[in-house]
Amino acid sequence: MNSATRLTLEQELEIFKDGPEPQVCLLLAKRVRELRSATGESQAAFAQRAGISVRTYKRFELEGHANLENFIQILRALDRTRYLPSLFVQPSKTIRPPSINERIEKILTRDPKEVLRRAYDLDKPISRADSDDQ
Repeated sequence: MNSATRLTLEQELEIFKDGPEPQVCLLLAKRVRELRSATGESQAAFAQRAGISVRTYKRFELEGHANLENFIQILRALDRTRYLPSLFVQPSKTIRPPSINERIEKILTRDPKEVLRRAYDLDKPISRADSDDQ
């Protein structure tokens, strides 16, 4: 990946999703370099702030190579570790409505007295006090 090549957001997302790992690493390094460069901070100053050697940081920017610990230190220096939990968000459970068969089964297994009580409650006129609660 040439650093002069400008990728669209869709192209970057495709690389992150299905690209070969070396290409993903280079794209991550490119993004880090862009953030660092935007502040005007030198590689040496950034590496010192991140707590890694200049050589290690330069290799990361150039080749995309870094171990996970160094990458986390880089993310901390960029104040980006707050986004890490979003990588592991649990999908919410979808609540499916009961099927017609499940509804019928529920009705058939109800206590007859409860069914009568509910039917009686439906026939009652709504009093002023009851309607204020709703």
